[in-house]
Order: sequence, then structure tokens, then C-alpha cells
Amino acid sequence: MGEINNTSVVVSGVDPLPYKKWIGKYVDFSEKGTDKQYEKFAASNDDVMILSTSMAKKINKKIGDTVTLSIDQKNVDFKIMLLADYKLFNGGTVCVIRSEKIREYFGIREASTITYTTDNKGAALDSKYQKLAKKYGATVLSRDEEMDRNIEANKQMMMLFKAFAYIALGLSAIGIFNNITICFMQRTKEFAVMNSIGMNKGMRIKLILFENLLCVIWSIILSIPCAILCNKGMEAVLKALDMAMKINLDYMAILLYGIIIVFIVMIASLSAIRKSNKLNLIEELKYE
Repeated sequence: MGEINNTSVVVSGVDPLPYKKWIGKYVDFSEKGTDKQYEKFAASNDDVMILSTSMAKKINKKIGDTVTLSIDQKNVDFKIMLLADYKLFNGGTVCVIRSEKIREYFGIREASTITYTTDNKGAALDSKYQKLAKKYGATVLSRDEEMDRNIEANKQMMMLFKAFAYIALGLSAIGIFNNITICFMQRTKEFAVMNSIGMNKGMRIKLILFENLLCVIWSIILSIPCAILCNKGMEAVLKALDMAMKINLDYMAILLYGIIIVFIVMIASLSAIRKSNKLNLIEELKYE
């Protein structure tokens, strides 16, 4: 850990080419022409750094500006050569300098994390590195294992969101039952008039079902653009909170929830149909 302008930042001392290969699938160094800037960073022996976009926003700096990096009360000026979107990696507050610079200026010769690649794969190789790491009180995690841990953590967060969605679905189901019942009760005289001019029981049932299903179809159609806008809004909010995350819209989930809502509406319509069967024409129209 270090500080830039009295703001905490995670400092990584790296060998640029292997580092890009390792993190390049998560951090896009090729967008908006940053690939050439990264090549300049990799080839440069000057005091230059890569800074995350969220960190640059916090300290109000841009490419070309000089900042003072502080580690263990040692201060060194570095020029920002590249800004990159690190999303949720280390909370988005990341500063990257060459490994030789962190040794030269700050005397740091040990690392909390060492990332390496191998040409071979297999259980025997994993066992070899596990035994080697154990001597130093360290552990070895493969990229796949690390990804599985992150995915599992994200799944737990998504389960919380799903729980809120199910609660909302349950509350909406109660609202649908109430709205359909109230809507019918407010229209009993209207149905009585239609009965008096020739509407029979079957036509009344079809009308109730058609109106309710039409409302469901329109709600599903309108929910898709609303969900897209909501996703975009959530992405913007998360980015503003330095928690940039891509949110994908699950269209299959919309279809599934749509089917569930149709089922709920059909069940709720049965209550209105049952009440309509008890409709008393004379009672409803005697004061008209």
C-alpha cells in the first residue's frame, strides 16, 4: 500500500510484459489507443506509472501530470503515462510501476503476492509449487481457482439481489390480486348493463380474461426497455461509486417472470370471474 496526494492506493511493482498478459483479459489496455501508451510504459526506464481511472478521478489528475508516490515515508515523483479502467480490481484504486523502481526507490524486495505463468500444466506441477510455497508459509492458487473464488463471491451477492427480486414479485402478485378484484367491483354496473343488452356468461368471462392478459402483455413489452435503461443507470451509478461493473440483461429471466405473471393474473382473474357469476342484474340496476 502507498499514498498519492494523501489518498491510499494499492501499488504494484511489475514486469510490464508478463503483467499485461496476466491482467489484460480484465483490464483493457487496447481501448482508445492505450495500447501504444502501454508499449511506451513497458519500454521506458523513466519514472512513469499506470494509474487507474477511478484513482485519477479522486486526485483530479490526467495523463502527463506528475504525482508524488509515498511508501514507508519515502516520496518519489512519477509521471502518469497511462490511465486504465481497473473496474473492481483492488477496489479500483491501483497504481502500477516497474518492479525495479519499487526496489530502487523504496527498498521493497519482498512481495505479498507473486504472479507467474508456466509452460506446463498438471497436478504434479501444482504439487511441486505447493511444496515450494509451503516452505515460505505461502499458498499457491491457479488462475482458475482464483476465478472460481471470485465467481462464488459474486454468486452470493447475486443471490441477495435475487432475494429482493422474489420479494418484489411476491408483493406485486398481491397487488395484482387486489387490483383485479377492485377493478371488477368498480365495474359491476357496467357489466350489468352489458348483460342487459345481450352479453352472456361466456362473453363476460372472455372479456375479463382478455383485458387482464392485455395488461400483462403490455407490461412485459414495456418492461424490456425499462430494464435496459435501469441496467444502464445502475452501471452509471456503480461507476460513479468507483465500483464499475458490467450488468447484462437476462432476457430469459424476463421471459420466465413474464410467464409467472401471466399465471398469477390467470389465477387472480378466477376470483373476478367467480364474482361475476354471482352478479345480480336487478340489484345492480335498480337505482339507475
